[in-house]
Amino acid sequence: VGLHEDDTVESCFNYGNIIGVDSNHEKSTEVGGVVGKNFAVVLYCGNIGTVSAHSFAGGVVAVNYHKMLGLYNGGMVRANEEVGAITSLNESEVEVVRCFYISGTATNGLDVGTPQTADQAYNGTTAYSLNDVGYDKRWAQDGNHPSVALPDGSDAVVHTVTFYGFDSAYYYLAATKHGGTAVTPP
Repeated sequence: VGLHEDDTVESCFNYGNIIGVDSNHEKSTEVGGVVGKNFAVVLYCGNIGTVSAHSFAGGVVAVNYHKMLGLYNGGMVRANEEVGAITSLNESEVEVVRCFYISGTATNGLDVGTPQTADQAYNGTTAYSLNDVGYDKRWAQDGNHPSVALPDGSDAVVHTVTFYGFDSAYYYLAATKHGGTAVTPP
């Protein structure tokens, strides 16, 4: 999600690498593993892919102005400036609850959330901690990382998304649902 202004982003998990680029094929700003710029609630989301940008790169949310609850980052986050394992910028009055990241995923970055060791993520300790939110129990262990389920308890559908490029402000996407058919750009 590039710009998130309404409703809730919930139960989203990124497994792929994200490199933000602008129209000159230079690294861009405000790139997150799940959300770029956030003005609404983000719940039970995570990232294990590498996130790269020129500035304001966040493991889950790049720039945050609203509540974040139950987030996880196990992916590397890289930027020339303004980097964070959960978010690279968090408005000072915004509530951040039960957000965890593997230590060292965003060096010299903003410390929003609770650092965990890789062993804690791999052995289920982080998934258990994410579920201790007092709300829905959404997190389980999937191999070496916590994974999130949908509100009804079912597994999230995995999509592979490829950015083909852009024409003006319109981005063309191709999404391939595992076992499904590719959607090609117009």
